[in-house]
Amino acid sequence: MKRYETVPEEMSFSVGKRVKDVLKQKHLTVSWLAEQVPCDRSNIYNIFRKNDISTALLRRFCEVLEYNFFKELSDTVEVGINKNLLQGGGL
Repeated sequence: MKRYETVPEEMSFSVGKRVKDVLKQKHLTVSWLAEQVPCDRSNIYNIFRKNDISTALLRRFCEVLEYNFFKELSDTVEVGINKNLLQGGGL
C-alpha cells in the first residue's frame, strides 16, 4: 500500500477558501451564492472550510462567479511539478 506524503503548504490549494475569497472580491453575499447554486447558506459555509469539492460543484461555482477555479487549481499543480523537477525529484 502506497503511503501518501502530506502536501507542502506552498502546493496546497483550498478550493473552499478560494471560493470564499472570490465571492468577497466580487462583493457578493453567501445568500446570493446559495440561491444561485442552489443550496442552503449553511452548505456554502461548510464548503468554505473544505480543501476539495466535487468537480460538478466547482464547475457550478465557476459559472455563477464567472471565475475559472480549474485554471487556478491546475496552475498550482504545474508549479508543484516544476518545483519537484528542479529539486531533482521525479514524478
